[in-house]
Amino acid sequence: MEVPVLPSPLCLASAIVPLPAPDVVGKVGKDASPRLPTELWREIFVHATRVVGGYDTSYESPFEKSEISNGYAYFLRQLKENHRTKQALCLVSKTWRALAFDLIFEYLFLQEAYDWSKLAEALEESKLKQRGRGGHGMGWYCKRIEIYTHSWTQELGVAAARVVRCCPNLRVLAVGALEETGGVPVELIQAVFESCPGAIRSLDWTCDIGADQTTEMFCLISKAAKLQSLFLCVQQDLDASHAEKIDAIGSLTLPELHTIELVSPEFDPSDVLLVMAAWKLPGLRQLVLCGQTDLSFAHCFFEAHGPSLSTLEFDYAGESDPEPAFQSVLPQRGPEMLFAHCPNLTELILQAHWASSQALPGHPKIERIGLRGLHLHAGSQTRNRGGGLALRPEHDAEQRAILQALRAAFPILVDRARFPSIKSVRLLDFDQSRFRSIPWRASRVAHWAFWVKRFERLGIRLEDHAGDLIEVIFREVNVLLPEDEEPYVLQS
Repeated sequence: MEVPVLPSPLCLASAIVPLPAPDVVGKVGKDASPRLPTELWREIFVHATRVVGGYDTSYESPFEKSEISNGYAYFLRQLKENHRTKQALCLVSKTWRALAFDLIFEYLFLQEAYDWSKLAEALEESKLKQRGRGGHGMGWYCKRIEIYTHSWTQELGVAAARVVRCCPNLRVLAVGALEETGGVPVELIQAVFESCPGAIRSLDWTCDIGADQTTEMFCLISKAAKLQSLFLCVQQDLDASHAEKIDAIGSLTLPELHTIELVSPEFDPSDVLLVMAAWKLPGLRQLVLCGQTDLSFAHCFFEAHGPSLSTLEFDYAGESDPEPAFQSVLPQRGPEMLFAHCPNLTELILQAHWASSQALPGHPKIERIGLRGLHLHAGSQTRNRGGGLALRPEHDAEQRAILQALRAAFPILVDRARFPSIKSVRLLDFDQSRFRSIPWRASRVAHWAFWVKRFERLGIRLEDHAGDLIEVIFREVNVLLPEDEEPYVLQS
């Protein structure tokens, strides 16, 4: 993962010392301008250095943004640019430095190359020095921390916990590791709920933190009453001892939690969903389930929280149960179970290659359907010896797989008998501009043209990642001539 190149935390200790005390900030700030009060100057600085998506954790539909154009990579670019702006403001004058210096500490990245214990020492020293002058230390201003390492050790966990304990106003915490099962030390988890439970809004555990650590987090999570978003990577089961410890804490309520995202590559996260079934989640609106191979006993979660959901994303919900003997019995497995227990869904997101089977049950209220898994890789275009266009075999196969998935999914998604309220289908990772930059076989262009026209006639929008209407402009498409085609069993 590419992260912004920010000043090394090793420099923070020396950077902290010259910062004026809060009472001094008030005095020098009065002279920041003969016309503008200090508070307004401060608002100007905050607005000028704001990073979109930095620590705003309010609910946002996945259809309202595009990961391609303004996702995490865009956030990192903005962060680098705005960090330079903050540094420039601090160099203008002592007065501006006093007003803008703490903004530099809004975002902290703990990366493999840095000594995290040095950062912890700097923040702790800042806290001690400024406490005597009515201040709080630089950690007071930190609102987002991202921590990534190759693999977790006890030493790293202790250092990261020390950093978090210096940041009582932390709103967003993202923790990960390159190892699939990260084994995040429990000290870090405890530090979050001891130091900033009232401030934390988003918790992203992007690696499997371990069964014991997950249990500890579930036992403490009720302290985070304002938590709005929870991301978990789940690759281990919770055994009977874990379940017993969780049951001992009784019922818990997270009134503001609106989004739960579980990523479980080649795994069934039903254990975790079963735990969450006992939670009270009055504000839950969105559930994302990615990578799972089954949802064998997740029906309890959907019985409890399905009616609250307006947005559901999943890859594969497992095999369907046989038709129940009595119509009054709701299905307990498969996509039928999900749709039956989520009567108020208006948005559905599926993995394109599973969509034809997972969308079969249909839903009366869904208005927008998104498909993922349609990204076309760059560099597809090559030229053969005769000077004509040709496709690399791997990219040719990729195009063929994508179009086969769409050929199977589109008839289901536009079926008004299954989805009577459908208004749009969006290809969430399809960049329309790339359609014109790579060569296409004539049969595949015809396939696109057929469905573009079909959607138009049905009055359903077919959209690209940004929500723009997909169009096929034939004069702008690079069409491979028949003599340029390689012989394949399936050319379309």
